[in-house]
Amino acid sequence: MITVLISLTVSIVCHTGVIQTVEISQWPRSICSQPNTSIDMHCSQDAGYDYMYWYRHLPGEGPKLMASFVAGSASYEAEFKSGFRVWRTESSERLSSVRQWSLTVQMVQRRDQAVYLCAASPHGHVKCAEFHQSPSLTVKERDSVEVHCSHDDSSLLVMLWYQQRQASPAMTLIGYGYSTTEPNYEGLFKERFQLKRADTLKGTLVISNLTLADSAVEGDVSVTLQCYHDDSSYYYMFWYRQRDNNNMEMLTYSPGQDVWEIEPPFEKTKYTMGRPKLTNSSLEINNVEGCCENTVTSTQPAFFGNGTKLTVLDPNINVKEPTVKVLPPSTKECEARNKKKKKTLGTDNKALRDKDGIFYSITSRLRVPAKDWNKPSNKFTCIVEFFNWTVSRNETDHINGEEGPGGDGGMTAEYYVNSTLIAKLAYSVFIAKSTFYGLVVMVLIWKLQLSSDKQM
Repeated sequence: MITVLISLTVSIVCHTGVIQTVEISQWPRSICSQPNTSIDMHCSQDAGYDYMYWYRHLPGEGPKLMASFVAGSASYEAEFKSGFRVWRTESSERLSSVRQWSLTVQMVQRRDQAVYLCAASPHGHVKCAEFHQSPSLTVKERDSVEVHCSHDDSSLLVMLWYQQRQASPAMTLIGYGYSTTEPNYEGLFKERFQLKRADTLKGTLVISNLTLADSAVEGDVSVTLQCYHDDSSYYYMFWYRQRDNNNMEMLTYSPGQDVWEIEPPFEKTKYTMGRPKLTNSSLEINNVEGCCENTVTSTQPAFFGNGTKLTVLDPNINVKEPTVKVLPPSTKECEARNKKKKKTLGTDNKALRDKDGIFYSITSRLRVPAKDWNKPSNKFTCIVEFFNWTVSRNETDHINGEEGPGGDGGMTAEYYVNSTLIAKLAYSVFIAKSTFYGLVVMVLIWKLQLSSDKQM
């Protein structure tokens, strides 16, 4: 008795063609708003895609679909049917392939503080297809066996059969068929294997004259997904899962190369993330279940904008222009010559709020050579960009260098220190040589005295 199980994999074949680059522009990048006001954010894409979406990404959660815009009309999810408006604007002067759509958040409240993402796709949401396959079969050697497969999506025209042998993670393609046309077989499976396709939804694999080599494993099929990009300045990469309810759940994320974390309730035994380089990542899904909960193929991509961050301000705080002040270097910083050099430029990660909760402050530090600081003609300027509810303005302050050594081509403090060290070293060498010469003279005098005593 031998056990025969053929592992089934159904895939959508990607047609050969040119990969299209889609540019998604989203603006503004950030909005600060008082409560009970309305704000607008906008998106445009140059591919002429008719399916356009808006998502909301709350802190600690995955992006959630708010609304879609198709064929000139907007459709809202239940949670976003009031307080939000999606609309589309077109300019007659712009190319017909350009699509622009906008989102209005009406009567902004604290709960609306989030990052809003726009997306565009050539197609709508992908339908979930459910697959059924014959369970594990036990048959005699030299017998024949039939393995059946069925699914419920008539748009899946290609059906592929794979074999996974015992003690081997590799899956070998047996053959495939397109709808009910004549199937194609791989070289090793042309003799005893037959593929049948009654219709688009049903298929059968027949294996005749079974041998022990036909035994295959039941089991835990794994799938590996790949993701690539071309900008190494993006350190974070994320993987999300989207079910039929359109909600996106964060699975895993990586803050850098070879580092990743998983979000509960997902477990590392089920999902494994790889990040061999900053520009690519993989997600391995273990124990894949029979129902395809959500499938996204390369023929149905979604392209996202950079996002708009909405910050809702406290109405009790009066926001005004910042005060910018440039301070000269402290005495300790000038005297710390022998310490390890610090970064040339450094800025705090975020603004700090004072104990009264009224003011925020942020510090930036600039390190310059002493010869540049010791020239009064040099001017150092700090520029702070501030958004005043309408446009961004620049607030500035500056400071001039101070007269000092090396400022006009004279001796700098660094040169003085180096010269002093060289002088000390030269003096030490001189003392050592003098001591050596003294010892040599003393030895010669001592020898002369011994020679005189012997003559007498």
